[in-house]
Amino acid sequence: KNQNKSIATSELREYRDQTVNLSNDYIQELNCSGFGSCVGSTIIAWNNSVCNIICDGYLSCLDAVITIDQCDEVEIICKGDKSCNTAEIDINSENNDRVSI
Repeated sequence: KNQNKSIATSELREYRDQTVNLSNDYIQELNCSGFGSCVGSTIIAWNNSVCNIICDGYLSCLDAVITIDQCDEVEIICKGDKSCNTAEIDINSENNDRVSI
């Protein structure tokens, strides 16, 4: 595997209606912290030891499609006001004891 990778949004509506692939690394983290960041996006995390998706901006990850596959540990945090509303989250993990939403 490669190295750790973290992507943090800071601008208004950053990664809106885009596809974000987080794959083949040890730790992958996407932090959608800007207002409306990751809205309507397709977020795919696979083949990582740790997959973290953090939606803490107002309306962040609204209508997002989040797919997690083959990650040893998964954490999805929706703590922004109205974050993750109507999001679709699909987790395929053999280690379900290490999944937290």
